[in-house]
Amino acid sequence: MQNQDAAARAGEELAKLARGEISVAEVAGLGAEDLAKILQLALAQLQIGKKDKAIQILRGLVALDDRNPVFHEYLGIALERDSDLEGALAEYTRNVEGLAGIGDRSRLSEAHLLRSRVQALRGDRAAARQDLEAARRNDPGNDADVRDMIERLASVLDGGEA
Repeated sequence: MQNQDAAARAGEELAKLARGEISVAEVAGLGAEDLAKILQLALAQLQIGKKDKAIQILRGLVALDDRNPVFHEYLGIALERDSDLEGALAEYTRNVEGLAGIGDRSRLSEAHLLRSRVQALRGDRAAARQDLEAARRNDPGNDADVRDMIERLASVLDGGEA
C-alpha cells in the first residue's frame, strides 16, 4: 500500500511537470536556496573567465527550472560573452517573456535593454530600436544606471558613439 501511495504521488508530480506546473528542481527537491548556490557558482566561473564552465552550469539551471527568468538572463550574458549572439538573443527573449509573464516591471526595462544591445550587435537596428523603446516604457525611473545605458544605446542607434 505504501509503495502504491508513493507511486501515485510520483505520478502526480510527473503529470504536473509535464503540464509545466512545477519544475524539475521541485521534483528533485531542490529549493530556491539550492538553486541560488548553483547560480553563484556559475557567476564565479564567469567572473574568472571560465565561460564554458559557467555556460554548462547555467544550462543545467535552466534545465532544472526553465521558468526562472533570472537563469535565462545570466545564460544570455554568458553566451554573449562567448560571442554566441543568437544563443544570447534566445535567452534574453526568454528572460523578457518570463518577466513580462510575472509582471516584474522593475527588471523588465533592463531585460529589454540587454536584448536591444544584442540585436544592435547583430545588425538588426529595427529590433534593437523596438527593445530600446520597450526599455524606456518599462523604466520605473529609479535606476540612474539603466537610464544612462538606455541613452548611450539610443545614441549608438542614432549613429553616435557609445
